[in-house]
Amino acid sequence: MTSSPISNINYRKYQMTEEPTKAEKMLWDIGVPSGEDRIFRHVFFQKVPERVGVPIAKEYKVLFEKSSLREANQYLLRLDEELRKKPLRFNLTDSDICDFSAARARACENIQSRSNNNQKLYAALSDYASRYGISAPLIDKGKTLGSVINRLCDERWWRTKVRRIHGRNLEAFLIQAGFVRKQRGIYASDEAVHRNRQKDLRNKRVLENTYATNESGDEFSMLELSERSISNPRIRRGELMTRISGFEEIAKDIGDVCQLYTMTCPSRMHARFSKSGMPNPKYDGTTPDKAQKHLTDHWALIRTSLGNKGIDLYGLRVCEPHHDGTPHWHFMAFMKPEEEKIITETIRKYALAVDGDEPGAKDNRFDVVEIDWSKGSATGYIAKYISKNIDGKYIEEDSYGKDAVESSERVKAWANKWGIRQFQFFGGPSIGIWRELRRLAVCPRGILGDAFEAADNGKWAEFVMILGGPRKSDINTGIALLKVYSDKPNSYGEPLGYVVLGVTVGDISAVTRFYTWTIEYRPPGNSFGDLIDFPRGSSGIDEKLEQGSSAGIKRDFHGESDRSMENLSFG
Repeated sequence: MTSSPISNINYRKYQMTEEPTKAEKMLWDIGVPSGEDRIFRHVFFQKVPERVGVPIAKEYKVLFEKSSLREANQYLLRLDEELRKKPLRFNLTDSDICDFSAARARACENIQSRSNNNQKLYAALSDYASRYGISAPLIDKGKTLGSVINRLCDERWWRTKVRRIHGRNLEAFLIQAGFVRKQRGIYASDEAVHRNRQKDLRNKRVLENTYATNESGDEFSMLELSERSISNPRIRRGELMTRISGFEEIAKDIGDVCQLYTMTCPSRMHARFSKSGMPNPKYDGTTPDKAQKHLTDHWALIRTSLGNKGIDLYGLRVCEPHHDGTPHWHFMAFMKPEEEKIITETIRKYALAVDGDEPGAKDNRFDVVEIDWSKGSATGYIAKYISKNIDGKYIEEDSYGKDAVESSERVKAWANKWGIRQFQFFGGPSIGIWRELRRLAVCPRGILGDAFEAADNGKWAEFVMILGGPRKSDINTGIALLKVYSDKPNSYGEPLGYVVLGVTVGDISAVTRFYTWTIEYRPPGNSFGDLIDFPRGSSGIDEKLEQGSSAGIKRDFHGESDRSMENLSFG
């Protein structure tokens, strides 16, 4: 074993193909004098980003010092086996991903140029995409054969898909390697947090240089519109709190009770033990998105079972990660007192339907807390879950004793990485109707006017009761979104489909969208700007534009402020 200082080492004599990374240099003195261990490590570390390589090198060194060189090398071999399972190299930078995506789109265009049969072409392009772990779009929900082929030949489509699959594969690898846990990188890896920050910066640069202009000459930057939408954490939190506190107000008025349920995945879906951070020998490689699907599927079974019994709930579901990234659910449900027992037993049954007899399942996989109105607010109890999953405001620590603001950033990275919906209401009327009514500047006639007054003043409880009540089976007023079908093609050649124009009931309609908007990207230093064709739904541009147009620009579009969080007792 050599003890030469790093600065005096001739790296190239060890037949390495690239300059040694920082991780390799950290381990340079470990191994046999011939340098074989260095070459072995070199091959591995060239496959991973340096920010990932350094913590792996630290783990390697710990194993070497506490056990043996053999144990340390076997650790790298196990990780290398995981790397080999993935179709894309893990050390791709975002620039590499952009170049890779452009090359794949050109290859698809090449295949397209040699075919005049769209059915066979679709099959060939699907096969080509699958080589990189990417599924071709299905021909459904308005997607035509031609538009799907256009997607497969589009560089932007490839870039979105490659970024997603590359990021998720890397994060799954880091979960397996032990870098997502309370003791290292809670909820999400440091790499995922870093990449999420970079993505946010990219998006901000695009939005602040992208402008929406209508035929009346009104112009707004997309960043300004984003800050006025639920993309803004303050507005998002305000809307969530307004709705759940409104549900609580209704429950008290009509004599309903409230229960807070927690549902957790089977132990085989957890990579690490919470207290020690040691590997869970039962872990079967389930990734957070697959674990989320497990919970979603069982929730669907619960709702179906209760629906067959004529039971209709209303409330809010919050999804958050365990320390190792495995999701679990808290949901606050309001119900009739006489239905509480059957609801609780039904949820318990499905929560434990898979591996429910494993040790600790009955204590750890399902929990219920009855909310006692005389002791405090249900909204205050759920508020801590809302806050720590948005920006950590109003609380100091998360459930693991970590700084709440720092943890909320890691939770955001986790949700974005795995495509997990953190908050979902069930029961009650459409939030779309509420948002459209809040865009109006003039009060409509009749019941639509009553609903407008409630929405305009942020009174969710009153709004819900005007529309019939909190249960889906109660809603009978006929108030609905006003939609028209648009055959205007998007950039892939598909018709836009049904587009929201406002709200309607009976023969009364209130239009909330009056203008046609042009989206223009003006990069710094280019005073003329470039016309950018943003595919609908691919960048969030349409949503932000719709939230910022027309009369809605007069205020925060969802308008509820952080006053909804004041004076709450956080249970």
